[in-house]
Order: sequence, then C-alpha cells, then structure tokens
Amino acid sequence: MNINRLSKRLHYGVIAIIAIVFGAFYLIGFNLPFLEDPTFNAPLMTDAVIWLMVLLLVVLLCLVAWSYLMSHKKRKKNDSQHHIPARKLSRGIGFMTLILLVLSFVFGSTSAIKVNNEMYDSSFWLKTSDMLIFTSLVLMFIAATAIVFSVMKNRYKSKKRTI
Repeated sequence: MNINRLSKRLHYGVIAIIAIVFGAFYLIGFNLPFLEDPTFNAPLMTDAVIWLMVLLLVVLLCLVAWSYLMSHKKRKKNDSQHHIPARKLSRGIGFMTLILLVLSFVFGSTSAIKVNNEMYDSSFWLKTSDMLIFTSLVLMFIAATAIVFSVMKNRYKSKKRTI
C-alpha cells in the first residue's frame, strides 16, 4: 500500500472518530443539570472527550518523537538541501520555540480569574495557560508573516521574469 494512501486513510479515520465522539458529546445527555448547581450542564460524554484528547496527545507525542529520531538518524553531519543548512535550521527553530515557551511561562500572569463564579488562583496553571496562549499567538503571527513574505517574494520574482 502506498504511504500517501495509508496516511490519507488514517487521517479520515481520526476525523471520523473525533466526529463520532463529539457528536455523541452534543447529542447524548448534553443538557443534564449538574447536581451541585443546576444552572450548569454536566454532559454524560465528557469523560469520552477527555480520554480521546489524552489518547490523541499521547499518540501525537509518540509520533513526534519517532519522527525526530528517524529524521535525526537519516541526516548527515553537514546536511544541506538546496544550499540550506537543514539541521542547523531545525535545531534553531526547536531552540527558539523552547526559549519562547520558557519566556512566556516566566512572564505569564498569576493574577486570579473568575471561573464559574469562583476565583481560580493556581499560579502554575495560570502561568501555563498564559504560556500556551502567548506562544501559539506568536507562532501564528510568525507563520502568517512568513506566508505574506513568501507570496510577496514570489510575485516580485514573477513580475521580474515577465519584464
């Protein structure tokens, strides 16, 4: 079987499983009142959604580790593709992402927030959520900037060729 075909089937399978679990979450017992406070919902399938996310996270982390090991094993010392130092670039991106995660955790806010009419003040989890939110926003900004830069560069090259 072709690796692309296998990848596509796995992708569709994961999407189907996610759609089934979230469909069950919203369609089976979603509007059940919470026993301690009836103004809140206590959906029946919450555990299924949480376990699905944990399973997907574990599988993702295993795949990332395997992919890193395989790419590290295949690369040579002075790996260069099209005059681009791929190994140095890969390590630099990983190192900068790690620095961004650490800095956003260190400078994350610890001020309490109100959740479900109660003050939440766990400084570790507040800093962790700030770290993940800030890091993902910065990485999305970098990705969008890279896309715009690439489009502009390609347009400039195509105009230069036609002249």
